[in-house]
Amino acid sequence: MKDNLFKPCPYMYKLQPSVFSIGIDSETCSLLSSLQNISQLAAPVAIADIRAQLETGQVSTFTDAGFDQFLNKLYALDLDTTALVAAEITILNVIREYLDPPASLSCCNGIGLPATDADFDLSLNLRVGTSSFEYEVNLALNNSYSCDIFDIECDIIKIDPLSGTPIPPTIVLNKIGCVNGKQTFSKLWLDFTFDPTGDIYDFKFTFRDSTGATLALITETVTF
Repeated sequence: MKDNLFKPCPYMYKLQPSVFSIGIDSETCSLLSSLQNISQLAAPVAIADIRAQLETGQVSTFTDAGFDQFLNKLYALDLDTTALVAAEITILNVIREYLDPPASLSCCNGIGLPATDADFDLSLNLRVGTSSFEYEVNLALNNSYSCDIFDIECDIIKIDPLSGTPIPPTIVLNKIGCVNGKQTFSKLWLDFTFDPTGDIYDFKFTFRDSTGATLALITETVTF
């Protein structure tokens, strides 16, 4: 009996219902299949690995413009980001880091500012496959606040010094647009000297306008 050489992809990349519309579902199938195929590469996945997977054994290489357009289509796929697992988030973040795309339209109405940590959702997404303890810091506002919010400076203060020290201790979360209906800011990557699991930190968020002026200051205590 022959060995079963087919290895099912453990990652789904759950789609938003909107992409099942007639007329775009064929391209969606291709893009979803590509993401699932990329996910079978050994972690940590780099852009060079994705390109090598596509070009190895071919009679020629792809142009940079063609390859970048392919990655842009992958990154623009309308995914349910709330259903993504760590490995899926990592690959999408690696693609975003490479493309450095402009922020999409923001979910803002020009009214009010966040006042407490209940006004946003903070997620720290580990970069799967690396040994340097890298995290994406992702902050999504829970309401439609002022469009004056340009970026968020974050000072990371260690409360319970068990192991990991953040490098650097101050980062800036840039606007990445409207994600799942929420105005979202992100930083790639926050590094730690050691595994921060179990450590406690204060994340002091300074919401700033385009001139750097402070609009709001909120601190959230985080246990890794």
